[in-house]
Amino acid sequence: MDVVEKDFKFKRRTFEANKVIFEEGRQGKAAYMIVSGAVEIRKGSRGRNPLVLAKRKKGDVIGELALIDNHPHMAAAVAVVKTEVLVISRKEFQHRIKAMDPVMQGIIGLMTERLRQMADMLLEARENVNWSDWSMNP
Repeated sequence: MDVVEKDFKFKRRTFEANKVIFEEGRQGKAAYMIVSGAVEIRKGSRGRNPLVLAKRKKGDVIGELALIDNHPHMAAAVAVVKTEVLVISRKEFQHRIKAMDPVMQGIIGLMTERLRQMADMLLEARENVNWSDWSMNP
């Protein structure tokens, strides 16, 4: 991994279990590639009953959407177990995006916008469920 870190200007960082890697609603400062461990992506992580949107493991990248579209993180990332990541700064990430073909930049921007829209729709639908109408009988 030393060559990867040198070539891509990544730094290693370790998060103990239950430590927040980034907060929901905060501006993204970096993207993170998971080297070892596991991370949960949680909505409402400060509340009593956070919603786990996804679980990420070795090789997965988190935090990239906030760097692509410059919006705050739509969820928090929390280490489930001791987790080591490679950190790519906003500056380095933006430098690499700008080096891409303009058409690809546009496609990535569009995909990011659609992902955020889908996530918003799913969360809105979840909040509007009327559990009093729910029955175990089909």
